[in-house]
Amino acid sequence: AGDLFALVWSAQEQQLYALNAAGQAPAAWTPEFFTEELGLDRVPGLGVNAATVPGAVAGYEALLERFGSMGFEETLERAAQLAEEGWGQSERRHADLVSQADKLREDPDSAEVFLLNNEVPPLYSIIRNPGLADALRLLQEQGADAFYRGPIADAIVAKINQSGGRMTHADLDAYEVQWVDPISTNYHGYDVLQLPPPGQGF
Repeated sequence: AGDLFALVWSAQEQQLYALNAAGQAPAAWTPEFFTEELGLDRVPGLGVNAATVPGAVAGYEALLERFGSMGFEETLERAAQLAEEGWGQSERRHADLVSQADKLREDPDSAEVFLLNNEVPPLYSIIRNPGLADALRLLQEQGADAFYRGPIADAIVAKINQSGGRMTHADLDAYEVQWVDPISTNYHGYDVLQLPPPGQGF
């Protein structure tokens, strides 16, 4: 549910729109929290204290509301079915699991979904994710409110805080996407446009 950045060209309006749905830092992420409470000199690259307030769900909803002809009920259906029924692990996805197996073992919830008896399942095995399916079904029924103010928010806050993080319901509730102006340059007669920071376009 991480970040989402989007450039959308509206042919009808002849206009390019830019959406920044990047994650925002929880309010508790002060310098003192990292240096004094956690004993770190920087924000960690892994774990719950590397996870910002997720923006993608709000971003997808904003895109559908502004430009789409469908909502979450239709657009999330196939993903929900796949999570319920499972999907076979291709060579690439299996290799990803093998490379991340030790990290998956550190979290019981991740191990329960992606490992079998604490080991990576064989190539082409079927993996199901019923928790993800439940979350997607909630989004289909309730929209992004389920994520930022409802039962998914409850689950996010509980998981992060039980793991030593500091995200709150207020952090999730306050999240808003930002429609921004693209930045641009001209290269050999072509206009090249991109989202301004904090995007990864550079």
